[in-house]
Amino acid sequence: ASQEGFEAVLRIAQACQARGLLPGPADAVAVGVWSLVHGLASLLLEGQLPHTLLDRMSLRGLLIFSLNQLEGINIPAE
Repeated sequence: ASQEGFEAVLRIAQACQARGLLPGPADAVAVGVWSLVHGLASLLLEGQLPHTLLDRMSLRGLLIFSLNQLEGINIPAE
């Protein structure tokens, strides 16, 4: 299951690279994104995200904001 999860993130990273959003080696980018998403999910599940933040931002918005903090990424909020 872990390998399948990584492969899914790798495919997403490759698709983003094809759109010019994620520079660098696809596997390294995928690990960075997977780490960020995993950390955010862990914080959410453990109740460690500030409620004041969650009152202002949706989880999707927080994820997009967090991903945009990585150098070279600018994902439109739609």
